[in-house]
Amino acid sequence: MRSFSSFKPVVHDVTPREAKSAKFAMWLRANAFNVRRPFDRATWRTARPWLSYEEVRYELKRFRDRSLGSLQLGSISLKNKDVETAVKYEALATRNIFQLDISEMIFNFYDLSKHGREPKRSVLDKINEEFIFLDRGTVVERDRNWKIAIKPLTKGKMLMLKPKIREQSLACLILELFEICDEPISLDKIQAQITPCLNVAHQKISPPLLRRALAITGVNLRYKNHLEIINGIIDKYYVRHKLGKEDPERLKSIVNQKVLIPHDNAVWSLLDYKIVPRHDYVSEEYEQAFNEDYHDAPTIAPLQLPFFRHVHPYMYIRKKQKICWKSFMDKCTRSGGTDARTLDRANAMLIDKGFVPYEHCHPEFDTIKVQGLIFDAS
Repeated sequence: MRSFSSFKPVVHDVTPREAKSAKFAMWLRANAFNVRRPFDRATWRTARPWLSYEEVRYELKRFRDRSLGSLQLGSISLKNKDVETAVKYEALATRNIFQLDISEMIFNFYDLSKHGREPKRSVLDKINEEFIFLDRGTVVERDRNWKIAIKPLTKGKMLMLKPKIREQSLACLILELFEICDEPISLDKIQAQITPCLNVAHQKISPPLLRRALAITGVNLRYKNHLEIINGIIDKYYVRHKLGKEDPERLKSIVNQKVLIPHDNAVWSLLDYKIVPRHDYVSEEYEQAFNEDYHDAPTIAPLQLPFFRHVHPYMYIRKKQKICWKSFMDKCTRSGGTDARTLDRANAMLIDKGFVPYEHCHPEFDTIKVQGLIFDAS
């Protein structure tokens, strides 16, 4: 990085104040093309040693007071925005961190909250991490700009701030909505998909937070398209209705019969649950069967099938039976523990009465097992 002039600029017959204004104009002219490009330390021409950064900022203030929108330097015209950019680039080049820079950096990682209580030191360390990454130097506690920047945020020994979402949590969210692939994806596409989820959680992110999260996940990502998949399933099995109020857990069960999406995935917070089933299933006449021999599934409509499986998520099912065990139990004795012979005899009794027998592990036999009954053959 070089100075805009290798020798002291010569300004004749002017006051010291006018001389500084002239040097400011010379410095702007030397950087006329640089201000319209991204900052590059190798090509930037600094105002030092002829003007300090504080003097540059003072000249910027005087320029703002008298500017009509642009500055003509010979054949070169600089707009107000270009002059502002030049001073910003000078701060980057000389590693000067001003009050506004500190405030902006604080709000990259924190939100203002009257109930927030953040130690000053932890906030300072956080913003210094980013300033160091940007090669802009550091801020110290005794810095006047730091004290001015945090003055409106201070309450006692703490700052009225609450942290934004942590980069680790943001990385987890990104991996919920995207999967690793071979091709990189643009930052705009990533931000477009995560923003709705963040809005639901009342969170806002900044470029530094997104950059840190992507340093964890990488940018070789592919959108999982979960929201569109879920809405497609909803359109098939549900009708949207303003008075509808679907149970989120049941909807997750219905969707996961078609595609596996974890119940804690952030995409579920984006759905409209004002929906009702096209063909619901409400019958409670079936229960779990533990053997294929006793499988007796009902005949139901295709649009009803997901709701039936939500109620009965079993491989085999059978109809419920209401059985009175009193007559059988009267023939039993309590001899220490129910054996298989007793259960076989119970099933034989059920068949005689026109009932369907049960597997030995079926809860229906708990009435007998819990009392340790043994069938008395005598």
